[in-house]
Amino acid sequence: MIEALGWHYPQAARPAAARASLASDWLRDLGHLPADILDAACTAWRRAPNTYAPTPGHLLALAEPILHTRQFWAKRAAEIAGLPEPTTATHPPRKDQA
Repeated sequence: MIEALGWHYPQAARPAAARASLASDWLRDLGHLPADILDAACTAWRRAPNTYAPTPGHLLALAEPILHTRQFWAKRAAEIAGLPEPTTATHPPRKDQA
């Protein structure tokens, strides 16, 4: 879905090593998100009046409120049902936070 989103915007030619490095960074930044939430973020970006491709940070800004809302309601539902609190994936620290 991210690759498909990228086709909507001009791209610079990059060698295979650079593309692999970028893909690794994107996976590290966005890999904790469920696919449907990432898809919603890509759709929101594409439908907004953006004239450039997003960075992982742009997509995180769109996806994290959805993820936090889902986590809140899952926790609340578990409390009401008397079930253990659901586990959540943790976001790995960014390079500048490590």
